[in-house]
Amino acid sequence: MAQGFTAISTSLGEAERVRDGKAWTAKDYAEHQKYYNIDPARSKLNSVLISADGLNERDLVNRFMEPEMLAANQVQIDKVKRWNDAHSEPDPDNPGKTRMMMNPDKGKRYGKRSINKTRMFPVGAYKDKGTKQMPYDTFKSYIQLGNARGKEADSTRLRTGVLQQYAVSWGNSDEWQNDPTRKALLDAIQGDDLTRAKQATQIFEGAYVKPFLEQFQTENPSLHVLQAVVHYDETNPHLQFSVMPHVAGVESGGLGSTSYTKALKTDHPELHASKIIGEFYESQHLKLRDQIKTTKLGKSAMILGARPGSHKSHRVDQFAKMEEDNAK
Repeated sequence: MAQGFTAISTSLGEAERVRDGKAWTAKDYAEHQKYYNIDPARSKLNSVLISADGLNERDLVNRFMEPEMLAANQVQIDKVKRWNDAHSEPDPDNPGKTRMMMNPDKGKRYGKRSINKTRMFPVGAYKDKGTKQMPYDTFKSYIQLGNARGKEADSTRLRTGVLQQYAVSWGNSDEWQNDPTRKALLDAIQGDDLTRAKQATQIFEGAYVKPFLEQFQTENPSLHVLQAVVHYDETNPHLQFSVMPHVAGVESGGLGSTSYTKALKTDHPELHASKIIGEFYESQHLKLRDQIKTTKLGKSAMILGARPGSHKSHRVDQFAKMEEDNAK
C-alpha cells in the first residue's frame, strides 16, 4: 500500500484528541491504543488546520447551517410584516401609530398576524422558542441513503452520520522508512528535538498537506470541510478531515440538504453516475500520486508508491496484512 485516500468512520473528538471539549486523559489514550499505535508524547505536534471546537456532529452541522436557518427565519418574519403593513392604516386617535384596517367582507378589523413559531428554526431571536426541526435531524436519514454504494475490495463503507470523514496518507510504513525525504521528516518528527520536529511538520504540511486540502476544497465545493487535523502521533503522518455534503438551493430534505452521491454528482458531472463514489476515490488517489511525483523538498522528491493504500496501515491489527500486501 502506498499513498491513500480512504473513507473512514471515526469521531470528531478522536480526530482532535479531545473528549467533551477537553484534552484526552491517559485513560483515553490507553483505550485507543488497543486499536491504534498512538504516542501521547507526540500528540502535541498534531496540527488542527480546521477545528470542530469540541462540538459533537449534531452541533457542528447545526452551527454550519445557522446562517441558512437565520435566513429562513427572516423569510417568515418578513412575510408576516409585509401582510401586517399591507393591512394597516394610520390611527387617527394615536398620532404616529397604526391600526389594522377594516375587513369589508366581515365588517370588522383584520386581526394582526404573528410569527408561527412551529415554522421557525431555534436560532437567533427564536433560539429558545422555535420548534422547527434542526438541520442535523433533517439531513441524517436522507443523507444515509447514499452510504451503501461506496465499496472497497474488503469492505463496504457505511457512514453513520451526516459527516463523511477521510484519511489521506502520503505513503505506508515501508515508504516512510525507505524514501530518504520521508525518512528525514519522520526521524525529525519522532526525535527528541521539539524545535526540529515542529520545523519538519511545517515543511510536510506546506509541501503536501495544505496544497492537497486547498485543491480538494476548490474542486469539491459541495463537500464542505468542517474539520481537518494532521496526525503525527500515529505510525505515519497523515491528514484526517471531515466534510458535510451540502448543495445550496437543493431542497431535498430541507435547507439544501443532499446525499453524499448528489454532492459528488453536482461537483463532478464528468464522472459516471452509477460508479461515482469509486471513480471519485480513484481520482483522489491519482491526485495524490501526481503530487508525490511532482512535489519536491530540496533536491529530493518522494518516491511514487506502487498503488493506492489505506488508513488501515495505521491500525495495529492490520500490520500483518500490510506486510503481506507489500510483499505482493
